[in-house]
Amino acid sequence: MTEPDQLEVVYRTTKDGRTALLLYTALDRFQGCNGPDAPWFLAATSWLDELRKVRPYDVVYLDLPLPAHERIGAAR
Repeated sequence: MTEPDQLEVVYRTTKDGRTALLLYTALDRFQGCNGPDAPWFLAATSWLDELRKVRPYDVVYLDLPLPAHERIGAAR
């Protein structure tokens, strides 16, 4: 198991310049939206307040499918 301080949270930037945090409500949704090889971790929603203190974000999106070219591990 990975320690919390070794996790990397990936943020996205919206078209209007806001920092977005993408969250997924189930592993199958995450893999369907990000690809089967994207790394993931499970966290309680109570963790979001602490995360915002460490690295602020402007908006949270749930179960957002990413275009194929923006997925982690996609050929660029």
